[in-house]
Formats: sequence, structure tokens, C-alpha cells
Amino acid sequence: YLTPKVDVRGGVIVENKILLVREKVDGRWSLPGGWADVNRTPQENVIKEAFEEAGVLVKPTRLVGLLDRSKWVEDACPYTIYKILMLCELLEGDFKCNAETIESGFFAMDQLPPLSLGRTTEAQLALFFKAHQNPEYHPVYD
Repeated sequence: YLTPKVDVRGGVIVENKILLVREKVDGRWSLPGGWADVNRTPQENVIKEAFEEAGVLVKPTRLVGLLDRSKWVEDACPYTIYKILMLCELLEGDFKCNAETIESGFFAMDQLPPLSLGRTTEAQLALFFKAHQNPEYHPVYD
């Protein structure tokens, strides 16, 4: 039987700006992340993806959301995809060239670049800022 795919995304906020990476596939920006690997926890996957795509070491600190992608993106995606969003603390690192992304940067919510909407939406980024600013934030789930 068919099962959902799992996409993990890590949000790093520094000085009220969020870390985004520019995707090679479409030239647009998204949160570092991707398909979850088997035999890794969601936290381990977020750590791996942040390092591979943005060159940074992070520590996941809070669950921001467990989302059904189809409720957040209107397109003809052939899969059911669950998105796990985690707020992360930046430990260290700098962008390094890699197979998936061409640059990284920090952006304020009111100065977002063109987003890769199948990967990251403005509404999802807003969840990260809410979680970052509110210690009583409760994760969103579909």
C-alpha cells in the first residue's frame, strides 16, 4: 500500500532573519531540508540536511509543525507528503558549494526572496517566527 513521503525542514533565526538556501533545481529559495532518510530520526535528518545544503551545524530545539503539504501548497503533486518543521539553534558553519543549492542567506520576513513554493511557503516561514518569538508556542499539525 502507498505511504506518505516525509520532508524535514530546519529553520534557523538569527537577529530576526531566517536562513534560506537557493535551490539549483529552480533558482528559488527554501528552508534547508529534504526527504527524510530511513534509519535516522527527524532531528538527525534536519541536522544532516542543514549541513549538506547550508554548510551549517545546527541543534534542533523545538517542533514547529507537522504538516500535510497538500493543505499548504496548491499544485498537482502526485504524492502525499508530511512536512516536519523544526526550529534550530545555529552552532557554527558557512555555506559550501554542494549538489543541491547555490547559495544561502538570512532574510527578514518582509524581505523574502522568491520562494520555491513546493518546498517552503511564506505561511510556513511565519510559523517559525511565531515559534521563535513565543516560548508558549504550540506546534501546528494537520
